[in-house]
Amino acid sequence: MRVLAADPSLTAYGWAVIDTSSPTPKLVACGCIQTAPEKLKSGMKKKDLQSKTDYDTVRAEAIASGLKKAITDHNVTEVVFENPAGSKNANAAAALKMVKGITIGVCAGAGVPSRGIRARQVKGLLSDTSDTNAAKSEIMAKVREAFEEFDVLTNKWPKVRLEAASDAVGVYLGDQLR
Repeated sequence: MRVLAADPSLTAYGWAVIDTSSPTPKLVACGCIQTAPEKLKSGMKKKDLQSKTDYDTVRAEAIASGLKKAITDHNVTEVVFENPAGSKNANAAAALKMVKGITIGVCAGAGVPSRGIRARQVKGLLSDTSDTNAAKSEIMAKVREAFEEFDVLTNKWPKVRLEAASDAVGVYLGDQLR
């Protein structure tokens, strides 16, 4: 079996594929789908679009395409994603709901079952202090402890990609601990 773990975000969508067919799970691949204007393949700039809705559509398509590619390329059989807790900002909360919908829709379209795990639960399970808000450094340490191949796969990645991929692996680890 291959599990794709995801940390959904409109800006930096982290994902990781873990092969669970042997007694010791192995991190096969990981990545980050970035949708900031300079990261979009189309080269399209936000100012080139007629509205925020157009911009969000381009970003949503980039996430859907990247997620579908990861599922297909790595023969994923199951997806677990962090179910975002929400946000105090209405626009950010709407974006998180949109990305969650994209995740569920892409999985359904690919015939791959998906399930969510609450963000607070993941962070609580990975926290050294049982706090529901584990720091990025705590999550990264747990990921490196569980998968030594993480540093090889993410060698020389920029911080935003590294953290998004690490958070995705953290979703897998949290799911295994619950």
